[in-house]
Amino acid sequence: MIPGYFNPASFTEFTGLDPDAQSTRLMILATLTMGMAVAAALTAFALFRRLGWASWTGQITGLLFLLYAAYQILSALTQLTQNQSAVLSAAMIYALIGVTAIALGRKAPQAQ
Repeated sequence: MIPGYFNPASFTEFTGLDPDAQSTRLMILATLTMGMAVAAALTAFALFRRLGWASWTGQITGLLFLLYAAYQILSALTQLTQNQSAVLSAAMIYALIGVTAIALGRKAPQAQ
């Protein structure tokens, strides 16, 4: 994903998108990635401090991973003209991580 930010034209060969569509797609993915990183950091902080909202932030992290996977799946099926299988495979991994994060978030200890 990083090379696409600096030179979208070269990354379009992988996806088959024009540079403008590729830039938009990468900005959406970057926004979702930033949300996942912030939610994961808040979850880790809450777990280390044994705060009651660790369960909530863990589930939010999982939902963001699922949203990222859903966007990748929709993007692969509707926008991309090349390498759809690679993007779909990555999306399935993100979905698995999201489901795992939600399950673990539900089991996070509550503050006492």
